[in-house]
Amino acid sequence: MPPPRLSLTHRLIAAAVLVVVIGCALGAVALDHAFREAQAHRLTGKLDLAARVVAAAVVVGPDGEPRLEGPGLRETDNGTWYWQVAFADGTTLRSATLRGAVLPQEDLSYLAPGAVAVAGYDDGPGGEEVVTAETRVVLPDGTTAQVKVALADREMRAALARFRSILVTIMVLLTVGLAAAIAAQVRWGLAPVRRVLADLRKVGEGEGTRLNEDVPRELLPLVGAFNDVLDANRRTVERSRGLAGNLAHALKTEIAVLRSEVSRQEPQGRKVVERRLATMTDLVERHLGRGGLAGVTGSGASRTDTLAALGEICTMLDKVYGPQGRDIALEAGGGVPDFRGDRDDFVEMVGNLVENACKHARSAVRVSAAGQGDRLLVRVEDDGPGLPAERRAEALKRGTRLDEQVPGSGLGLAIVADLVDDYGGTVTLGDSDLGGLAAELLLPAMPPLPRVHAPPGEVA
Repeated sequence: MPPPRLSLTHRLIAAAVLVVVIGCALGAVALDHAFREAQAHRLTGKLDLAARVVAAAVVVGPDGEPRLEGPGLRETDNGTWYWQVAFADGTTLRSATLRGAVLPQEDLSYLAPGAVAVAGYDDGPGGEEVVTAETRVVLPDGTTAQVKVALADREMRAALARFRSILVTIMVLLTVGLAAAIAAQVRWGLAPVRRVLADLRKVGEGEGTRLNEDVPRELLPLVGAFNDVLDANRRTVERSRGLAGNLAHALKTEIAVLRSEVSRQEPQGRKVVERRLATMTDLVERHLGRGGLAGVTGSGASRTDTLAALGEICTMLDKVYGPQGRDIALEAGGGVPDFRGDRDDFVEMVGNLVENACKHARSAVRVSAAGQGDRLLVRVEDDGPGLPAERRAEALKRGTRLDEQVPGSGLGLAIVADLVDDYGGTVTLGDSDLGGLAAELLLPAMPPLPRVHAPPGEVA
C-alpha cells in the first residue's frame, strides 16, 4: 500500500492558512512598532523640554569643576526620570535615580548646540525600557557636554501592554476566522470535484453508466473524456458479448451435428467422444449464458451480497453432498464486505471451489469469508488428501484432471482462475489445517449494505 497522501483540500487549506498566519504575524509586528513609535512621539515635547532644562542647569563652578544648578528632574507620578551629562574630558554627572548605571551615549557631532534629538527607545537601569532624548551644549568657557535624559513612563508601559494584549486577541481571532473562511471556500470550490468522484463511484458500483456533465467549465473536458472512455468501453463489451454469443450458437449447432453422428457409432468407441462433446457443450453453455464477461458488462460493476450468496451455495451443495457424509460449514462474522461484481460469476467461482472440495473431502468442508484491506477474502478448505505443492499450478490449467476417479471435465478450477483473472483478483492453493487443500480467492470488494436477516450458515 502506498503511503497516504495529503488531500488536495487539506493541501490548499494548509497553504492558505500558512500565508494568513505569516501575514497576521507580520501585521502584528508592524502595528506594535507603529504604536510604540506613536507613544514615543507623544512624549517628544516632554523629552525635549527635559533635555533643555538639564542642559540649562549645567554650569562650571569657581573651582573649574562642572556641576548642575537648578531644580533638575525628579520622579513623577507617571514614571522615573534619568539624566546624564558627559563632558569631553571624561567627567560625567548622573542623576541619583540611575544608581550607578550608565546610559549609552550616541555620537552627536552632527547636532548643532542647543538642538534636541529624540532618539526613541533604549535600555535603562535594570533592563527596563525607557524613552530618551539627547542634546549638545557648549559652556561659556568653551567646554562641550552631551546631555541625555530618559523617562521610564508607567503610563506608556501600561498602554503598550494593553495594546499588545488587544492586538494578540484580535490577531488570533482574525487568523481563526480567516482560516475558517478559507476552509469553507476551499470545500465549496472543490465540491464539483467531489461530485465527479461520487459519480465515478456510482459507475464503479453499477449504479450509473455515465458522469453528470453539469459541472464547472474547468472540469467539463475531464468529465467529457471520462464519458467518452466509458461509452467506448461499453460498446466494446457489447460487441464482444455479441461475438461470443454468435460463436457459441455456431458451435452449439456443430456439436449437435457431431452428437447425432456419434449416436450411430459402436458403443465401444462412443464414450470418449461423448465425454468430449459434453465438455464442449458445457463450455458453450457457459459462455452463451454469460455473454462474455458478466461482471464487467456496461461500464460499472454490480454488487453481490457475499454472505447471502455463500449461504445459498452451501445450502444447495449440502443437499447434494450431505447424504454422502460431507459436512459443509460456513464461518463468517459481521462486516464481511460485498463482492464488487456479478452474482452469477461469484456463485460460479465459489461454487466450483466448494464442489471440488466436496468431491475430495472425507467428511468436512469449511467455507469462510472476511475483509482484507479493500479486498474480499474467501477461503474453501477440506479434509481430503490434499494436493502436493508442485502440482497446484497444474491444477489451475484448463482440462487438467488430477484424479480420474472423481467425475468431472477438469474445467472447474480453470474456470475459477479465468473468472478471478477477469476481476483482477487472485486464486491460490495451499494447505488447510483440516488436513486437505485450502483454496483462497482474493476479490474486489465494496462495503456491505445493511442486512435485516443473517444468511443461512452465518456464524456471528
